[in-house]
Amino acid sequence: MFLKKKYLATAVVVSVAVFVVSCSSNSSTTQNGTSKSSAEDAEKEKIASELFNKHMEAERVKNYPAALDIANQLIKVQPSFGYKLRAETYMRTEKYEEAEKDIKEAMRLDPDNGSMFDYGAIIATHLKHYDDAISRSEEAIRKNRPDSKIEVYKFIAIAYQAKKDDKKAIEYLTKSISQIDGPEERYLRGAAYDSVGMSEEALADFASAIQWDPMLMSAYKRRAVIYSRLGQKGKANAELAAAKENAKKKLAQAEIDWIPLDLSAQEMKVVEKNPRASFTR
Repeated sequence: MFLKKKYLATAVVVSVAVFVVSCSSNSSTTQNGTSKSSAEDAEKEKIASELFNKHMEAERVKNYPAALDIANQLIKVQPSFGYKLRAETYMRTEKYEEAEKDIKEAMRLDPDNGSMFDYGAIIATHLKHYDDAISRSEEAIRKNRPDSKIEVYKFIAIAYQAKKDDKKAIEYLTKSISQIDGPEERYLRGAAYDSVGMSEEALADFASAIQWDPMLMSAYKRRAVIYSRLGQKGKANAELAAAKENAKKKLAQAEIDWIPLDLSAQEMKVVEKNPRASFTR
């Protein structure tokens, strides 16, 4: 699965946060507030900043070989951030095992930087290493500023859904929605509600997902499945008709990373019998 724009935007925010923290950790201050950074340290920070900007531009134009080369240069100047950027590039090219190795090294070198663990949780989720996704997310929550809006609650929830603990998934998706709301968060919580038999709550969340993205065919079809399971065939057919009508409009599609954009007729039959069935991207 190639990463979508929504995820890439999150990755850029995380990258900037890591870069700022990494640079600030390289200097210390005395009691009178004057910087003790040497001229050499200042020069390294300047080089690191230039490399960071070059890396962002290389990734923007999808020149991934150049991005990897720049990250390798940055490792020599600012190792923790260099490894993090290289992990990011590996992620964009679906080389998740390589990304995992680099983010582990970044977390080892900069263990107090919550943004490293934030990004580590994303990588672990892609690898389906759900215990690691949970533990890294919890570390990110502990180490990030209390006022930070972070996405890791969603990754904890995805992990708990994979582990069939839907109540925990609902708990963390509710926390996620309180900070970052969107079609993915609503769809995921709707699926978790459906899994524990909370049909009305599930219908409401799928409806919210549709408000965010009227082209999200999977949300209409999940609503249709619930109505069918409840014996309300008329409402089920109405949802399918609405899905077909909106599909004709060809509206802009939201950027989705973690949920299906659509469900086949066979997948709908599976979900009707087993609400826990998931078809992840």
